[in-house]
Amino acid sequence: MTKISWPAGTLLAPVPPALISSGTLENPNVMTAAWTGIVCSDPAMTYFSLRPSRYSHEIISKSGEFVINVPNLPLAKAVDFCGVKSGRNTDKFKACGITDYTTSANSLLGKEYTVGRKYSIRSESTTKTIALQTNDTKVDYNYVIRPKNDLRAYLQAGITSWQEAELVDADANVYFDNKYSTQTYVNPSTTQSDTMHLQLGADKRINVCRKVNKSTPSKTSFVGKGVETIVEVTIQVKNNNLKDINAEIEDRLPITRDPEIKIQALDLQGAEYEEESGKLHWNLHLKAGEMQTLKVKYSVRYPKGYILDLE
Repeated sequence: MTKISWPAGTLLAPVPPALISSGTLENPNVMTAAWTGIVCSDPAMTYFSLRPSRYSHEIISKSGEFVINVPNLPLAKAVDFCGVKSGRNTDKFKACGITDYTTSANSLLGKEYTVGRKYSIRSESTTKTIALQTNDTKVDYNYVIRPKNDLRAYLQAGITSWQEAELVDADANVYFDNKYSTQTYVNPSTTQSDTMHLQLGADKRINVCRKVNKSTPSKTSFVGKGVETIVEVTIQVKNNNLKDINAEIEDRLPITRDPEIKIQALDLQGAEYEEESGKLHWNLHLKAGEMQTLKVKYSVRYPKGYILDLE
């Protein structure tokens, strides 16, 4: 065999690689270190080297915590993957299939969880929350606006595959964009449709305005012994978000059981109209910074002397 001479260097082989995990259960990260070792036996000290440019360096510098994991042979592909991908734009735990800290099993009385990690819970007055399981699901976001009752736009999340999460009726904290949004109640036992809707609270970035015009003389005329009033309702919605949004707008025309009062829709701006309830419904798509205006017009005929609230 021909002798091979290597120049001087800082490498020492063979040494086992290690998986360095950091972050939180909600936002974990893992990287591959080419080697690690023991600095001192008493006190026990170990080490690994990490460049400041690495994403793990940013996380560990903030938390001051990390775990050195010695992988076995089944994790060989994960070791290779975590050494060439960055956690800035890749969930490496999920990509490698090593996300389950906790296992679960169904029983006759419910669902049982086996926690796969040890936790130190200090004796103090604060509450410590431990995430037992994290499930990803597809969510469709839209806004619900009912300007006749409330000029605020409420963000709503529609979960189409909620049955797969095996949810139970309970209070739930809602986080949106990694920030606490509101508290809601999850009620799968009474959800009849394929989509479960969660309310995420009002969004101040959506401006809503509703005006009623029924006082302009040109829009009022006398018909026989009765009076006819033409009512115009103007609804404006402005999207001040940096992203496009979908919005459900609901308003209504007045309804009556008095045979002396006649209500007729004149212009509904393409709304879905439920005549029995008077409900008007629109589905709008607003681009970032866009404002849309809806103008609804209807007439009301009633005997002279009647006082009606046509708001």
